[in-house]
Amino acid sequence: MLSRIAESLFWMGRYVERMENTARLLDVNYHATLEGAGALEAQWEPLLDVTFTKDAFGEFFTATDTQSVSLWLAVHTENSASVLSSLTFARENARSLRNRISTEMWESLNMAYHSICSKSGFFDESSLHHFCNEARDASHLFFGIAEATLPRDMGWHFLQSGRMVERADNVARLLEVIYPLFTHHQGGMAALADHHRWTALLKSVSAYEAYLKTPMHFFESQSIAAFLLLSPKFPRSLSYSLATLADHLECIAKENPTVPQNVQRKLGWLRAQLEYIDHIDQILTGKKPSLARLLESINHVAAEIIKSYFALKEF
Repeated sequence: MLSRIAESLFWMGRYVERMENTARLLDVNYHATLEGAGALEAQWEPLLDVTFTKDAFGEFFTATDTQSVSLWLAVHTENSASVLSSLTFARENARSLRNRISTEMWESLNMAYHSICSKSGFFDESSLHHFCNEARDASHLFFGIAEATLPRDMGWHFLQSGRMVERADNVARLLEVIYPLFTHHQGGMAALADHHRWTALLKSVSAYEAYLKTPMHFFESQSIAAFLLLSPKFPRSLSYSLATLADHLECIAKENPTVPQNVQRKLGWLRAQLEYIDHIDQILTGKKPSLARLLESINHVAAEIIKSYFALKEF
């Protein structure tokens, strides 16, 4: 496989997953401020930290309010992490892969792009929920079509590897930014605000209903954080995402025995740190491995994938 094809598939998976994650985060935060009226003030600045776009945001806006942040994360063309930008990048990669992906995959992204672009010029707060739902559904449709139509060859594994890297990065970054905002009080308005924040955090990664179905679930920080980081069964947990990524990279490695397997070693070490921690507090209180260290390790794994496979002409 040509490295440029593998790279395009990898980034296409990342961009579509990023589109969905940003849309869900935006929609959930907006509704959380409505549902938590009186208990939870609007908190839009953390969304800029999660998407790593605060500095760029400041170049275009002075107020960190609902309208400004929504516009920035949804449709602003100068924000490379916006929903519209992520969809645009995914579509550009798909267009270059017309002979490698199914026609239905291309059509799903192309239709989503034109539909969302048609709404971007009239974007306002009242249309935010519908906009985010459309972006989320476009991601589900794309990956569902890929599941049904792509052969399980290296192209499939690179697509899914990009998706899992982005998913792991998202949940680690969410917890790194949002967890310090919690007060951890046991009663009063502070406890009520924490409850709303935990609910919003779980919904941001589609984990709210799944968490409620776990045995002996409690709305407290350690239990929820452990579910999002360590659950071996929930498909958006950090542990599950890394395990799935390892499976796809193993399939790629079997087809490329001459490529140094540095990425497997880095990923194996990262997974071992999660598997053998004594208590979730090690991560939450900044001890080894801290959330920042986990996020850094995920980025190192992604960089090693690029170095190992995409720097070559073909493999």
